[in-house]
Amino acid sequence: MAFLLPPRRRSATAISTATLGVAAAALFYARVEYSVDRDRRRERFDNRTISGRRFDALRTTAVRYLGIRQPGPYYFTLYELSPVDSP
Repeated sequence: MAFLLPPRRRSATAISTATLGVAAAALFYARVEYSVDRDRRRERFDNRTISGRRFDALRTTAVRYLGIRQPGPYYFTLYELSPVDSP
C-alpha cells in the first residue's frame, strides 16, 4: 500500500545554493557559519573566498557508488565560513 503525501515546503536555508542567483547566494552565505558541499571533486571550495566569506574545510568523507546518472564516488565536505575583512 502506498501513501501519497503532499510535497514538503522547504525553507530558504534548505534550498541548494546552486539554484540561487549570485546575489541571493551572497545573502545566504552572510547568515551561515557552516556549509556542506557534495561534489565529485574533493574540497573544491577550500581556502576560497566567496561573497566575503572564507571557506575552510573541516572534514571530508567519500561515499562510493552514489548516483544513478553519474555513478562514482562523491565527496561531502563540511566547511566553516568566516567573514573576510575588506581591504
